[in-house]
Amino acid sequence: MGVTRGVTALILALLAFPGTARADPTKQECVEANEKGQDLRQTGKLRAAREQLALCVAATCPGPVREDCGQRLSEVAAAQPRIVFAAKDAAGNDLEAVRVTMDGVTFTEKLDGTALDVDPGEHVFRFETAAGVSTEKKIVVREGEKRRRESVTLGADGVSGPRLPALEGGSSNGWVYAAFGVGGVGLVVGTVFGVLALGTRSSLDSECGPSKTGCPQNDVSRLNTQAWGADIGLGMGVVGAVVGTVLLLTSPGSPTHGGPGNSAGIAPWIGVGSAGVVGRFR
Repeated sequence: MGVTRGVTALILALLAFPGTARADPTKQECVEANEKGQDLRQTGKLRAAREQLALCVAATCPGPVREDCGQRLSEVAAAQPRIVFAAKDAAGNDLEAVRVTMDGVTFTEKLDGTALDVDPGEHVFRFETAAGVSTEKKIVVREGEKRRRESVTLGADGVSGPRLPALEGGSSNGWVYAAFGVGGVGLVVGTVFGVLALGTRSSLDSECGPSKTGCPQNDVSRLNTQAWGADIGLGMGVVGAVVGTVLLLTSPGSPTHGGPGNSAGIAPWIGVGSAGVVGRFR
């Protein structure tokens, strides 16, 4: 009866974990794999225990070891939890190209409806699309769970990814201050360079004439640099002032939008590899 049970356990184990056994482990490797498998099983690392126990069911292993490993492998098969993950976008469409990590280690590169083996215990799963939209989910997995289903939604509110700035309350005021601040710095820088350029040009006019013929090249280059700095700085000042004014007039609570109850607003935003202006009008 013991031999029959051992053979039955071996067959069930091999059916549960096909193609995992090596064909030619040595006797010592068989014994070590059996011992490691038992240790891993006791610590709840069932996937690693399965890999070890699958080694010692090979035909080259001694009969008693092979029978013991087969029995233990069937026990691991019964205890091994399995879970099916599903991911959807904000519109409810199924997503397959989703990379999943478990506790920081790659778990699977896609979600195709296949049940996946997982060790029992608490795990943090992270789901991420190729576009970088991601979310995390903490799950407690129990031994013997075979029909666990878990779903996540990627791209909905609260899921990380490229974000737009808030447009309401004090946050929008921050963008107003930032725009006017950039504009003010630009005006100061432009003015300084403009004054320097005027002084340099006046000096060169008196020495070389309006055509600048015969002026030292270094002096001419300095004049061009100062003029360029003045143009850039004054341009920044104008843009900052315009953007700040628009944000001020369209921010929540402004007189042009009916006070605090209005939720209209616009604001610049910067993301990974992208930038633009976002607005909300209601």
